[in-house]
Amino acid sequence: MTGPSADRDADTNPTTAVVARFGPRDWRQQGAQYVIRHTLRDVGADSYLRVRGTSTDEAEPLADGLESPWSDLWFYSNPVFVRVR
Repeated sequence: MTGPSADRDADTNPTTAVVARFGPRDWRQQGAQYVIRHTLRDVGADSYLRVRGTSTDEAEPLADGLESPWSDLWFYSNPVFVRVR
């Protein structure tokens, strides 16, 4: 997120990790919105986070073209940058 990739053909990032997974039991309704809260602990350096969600029970999306885009919906947020002070 801070410059060009050393390997533009790479489809992984060894510095990323899934820190939490949430399901319907974790959602709380607040008016017309649904809210999930999560506390990031021991953040020692500037970083970023992203949110990914799906309409299915799959933990990871399959390769493009292998599923219906209408019954298998996924979203990815833009990065949220965190600056440690």
